[in-house]
Amino acid sequence: LVQQSNDPAMLSQRWSAPSQRVRLHEGQHAGWSRHLAPPSSRQLVQPQAATAPELGACWCGGVYCVDMLVRDYELDQFNVVNNAVYSSYLQHARHEALAALGHDVDASARAGTPLALSELTLRFKAPLRSRDLFRVSVWVQKIGGARAVLGQQIELLPRPAPGGGASSSQGGTSGGEAAAGQGSPQVVLSAEAVVVWLDGAYRPTRVPPAVKAQLTLLHNAWLETQAQAQAQQA
Repeated sequence: LVQQSNDPAMLSQRWSAPSQRVRLHEGQHAGWSRHLAPPSSRQLVQPQAATAPELGACWCGGVYCVDMLVRDYELDQFNVVNNAVYSSYLQHARHEALAALGHDVDASARAGTPLALSELTLRFKAPLRSRDLFRVSVWVQKIGGARAVLGQQIELLPRPAPGGGASSSQGGTSGGEAAAGQGSPQVVLSAEAVVVWLDGAYRPTRVPPAVKAQLTLLHNAWLETQAQAQAQQA
């Protein structure tokens, strides 16, 4: 993964308040295996880092969100989204979340320094159907020496009012935004993804210090948001 030069002090000012297990590289699709040619370079890629205002907007309260729309070809014979498709939804959200931090997962994999998904646990609670609008959330649940545990959730959003139109969002949205239409979001799936950093020889390596500082800030922001929510319910 790419090392960042973001100042943690600047970032901290921007924060508002049945299982399936798989192992693949984060650059691989959950439904098929992509074979990458041996990289010609083992150097880390250095994309442009996101600015503090961009991070604060995309990771509001330590949570990154992407809105998506169910497509008909993702349905199975029971007219609900096939279980295997949810892994793709989650992977897309993880990649978008990391991109918002300034890290290109595919570029890192091509450079021979990929991220590996060592474990993915899915807990299904309700189905998605054709044309359903849903939101995928990502947060940093735990950060260790060579890995990060990312919590994820998929929520079914209320259908938009007639004439409003629904379209999938390509970027992050605030975790506190109200869903379009009437009613409250319904939790469809909860997940936990364990992501491991690898070196040029595809062995686990320590999370780069700048990246770890960034993820730690996001983790603390999420903990603060959780504490505030619990205080409001008390």
